[in-house]
Amino acid sequence: MDNKFKNIDENGNEFSIQRETSNGYETEIRSKNDILISQTILKDGKFEFISYFVFSIEQLNKMIEQNNMISFIYRHFQNSYRIDEYLDYNNQILTGKMISVYNSNNESICFQKHQIVNGETISKFTEKSYYENGEEKYAFEYNQDGTCFMIDSVQTYQDDIFGWEIGTSKTNFTWK
Repeated sequence: MDNKFKNIDENGNEFSIQRETSNGYETEIRSKNDILISQTILKDGKFEFISYFVFSIEQLNKMIEQNNMISFIYRHFQNSYRIDEYLDYNNQILTGKMISVYNSNNESICFQKHQIVNGETISKFTEKSYYENGEEKYAFEYNQDGTCFMIDSVQTYQDDIFGWEIGTSKTNFTWK
């Protein structure tokens, strides 16, 4: 269920709050003049975390300087793709990173989870999605080294393919 309310901040500026509830989680998204400000997650009515939307490196750096612990959703665009980087900082040091990429139809086509080790970003998990006519057909899971681990058939239950089976008699799936 979606609810939208009009609110006024301490400076007299109007902002909107949109709330969505699903599976015990409540998401509260704040926006001002249709520009996203923050996203708060509650679990069973208790605060879980808040993320701030930022749209430039300068804005991100300014907020990092002002806050010891903070999470961002850095939204930017490359060609027709929307990229959302989920960034966690503690004492101005990057401690967590995930990336989601969306195509022009707002379909999630790639998700990456990274681990931060000694300041170095290491890819831990990558999943790419393939769509036909607006429906997700396959989800491709990749190993850390970039090789395909598994192809999940989203439409057909238990019709998944392990990456090492491609090109063998165990599957008729090909990359062509």
